[in-house]
Amino acid sequence: MKQLLLQLSLRERILLIGGLSVLFMSGLYAFTYLPLIEEQQRLNTAIDAQRQLKIYLQGIAAEAAALQVNTAEATETVDTAQSLIGIIDTGSEQAGIKASVKRLIPEGPDKVTLWLEQCNSDQLLAWLVKLDKEHAITVQQITVSREQANAGLVSGKLLLSQAAQ
Repeated sequence: MKQLLLQLSLRERILLIGGLSVLFMSGLYAFTYLPLIEEQQRLNTAIDAQRQLKIYLQGIAAEAAALQVNTAEATETVDTAQSLIGIIDTGSEQAGIKASVKRLIPEGPDKVTLWLEQCNSDQLLAWLVKLDKEHAITVQQITVSREQANAGLVSGKLLLSQAAQ
């Protein structure tokens, strides 16, 4: 190798050594520095994504806390002193289906059987949802039939029960 280098002229030796140095520097750049820079950029992108996720989750946490407070307040406002029949009576009046309630028979302290005739089905469903959300009164059994003459009206029997509080 040394002989080969000595056979070259000074100009050729300078060009060879310069070319080898450029080759070494570009190899060092391509195989050492460039991967480090790319990894740093990937890590910065991952950190930014994690920060955005943290901000998003903090927003959701604030919403969840607000919902918990609202749910707790709604649960606290339930009037436990009012009887099940009283809740159903006033609730049916507010829902606009009181005229459809034909009979209301208690089945113990926490159950009531209710007979309906020609009741608006949309109002009935909205009222049942409201009873469940506000008073924890659920439908145990339901038998309804559609009124043939009037679309949207139903008649039937419901067994409602209130969860023990």
